[in-house]
Amino acid sequence: MKKLKLFSVLFLLFVIITSCSKSDTAATPSLSTGDYWPTAVNNIWNYSDGTTSTPAKIISTNGGYYLFDNFVGNTSGGTAANSPTSIKKDNGDYYVKYGTIQFSGTFAGTMSGFEMIILKDYLAVGGTWSTTYSQTLNLNGIPPTTTTTTDTGTIMETGISLTIGGVTYTNVIHVKHNLVSSGSQSVPEFHYWFSKNVGLIRYNDNNTSSQIHTTSLINYTLY
Repeated sequence: MKKLKLFSVLFLLFVIITSCSKSDTAATPSLSTGDYWPTAVNNIWNYSDGTTSTPAKIISTNGGYYLFDNFVGNTSGGTAANSPTSIKKDNGDYYVKYGTIQFSGTFAGTMSGFEMIILKDYLAVGGTWSTTYSQTLNLNGIPPTTTTTTDTGTIMETGISLTIGGVTYTNVIHVKHNLVSSGSQSVPEFHYWFSKNVGLIRYNDNNTSSQIHTTSLINYTLY
């Protein structure tokens, strides 16, 4: 009986700790309102920021996660960053998981990965949630640094239409993300638009010199 009580206490502590790691304005999430990011191996979305085209193709699946061959890849200040990226859906919650980020170029090194919820498709306009995670940055010649980031997502619009390159996408959800990191005074802002049965159709950020950088969907193939 004592062993059973001890197990019950430990289990209760585990539930409390894990429940406090993420917060959500919806106490009881409702069922998903549809598929806003279709996941199947070989699905591919082609994006462009006006100068560079970037394909994002799902190449494998494991444990409910779908891995992209190229989802994060950019260059800034002579440094290229790349990370294995995968997504998972769970009852209307859409998770993006970044593996260890590899840097090459001017500052070579690594940064530990993280996981965040990018979309909750069942929330009404104004609904929010947050994810907190820590990352350690290791760059050649620079002492390691660890930062803690709180990512807050907000549903800005639902059920809208958005026309991109002459194509009108319907049943679109617009979500905003704000990132607050320890040791940083800036608060990067990211916007994502997801179309039902299509996926991510546009995203932008003002993370670089307060200039908005927009990437939009060119075409896609789903299986």
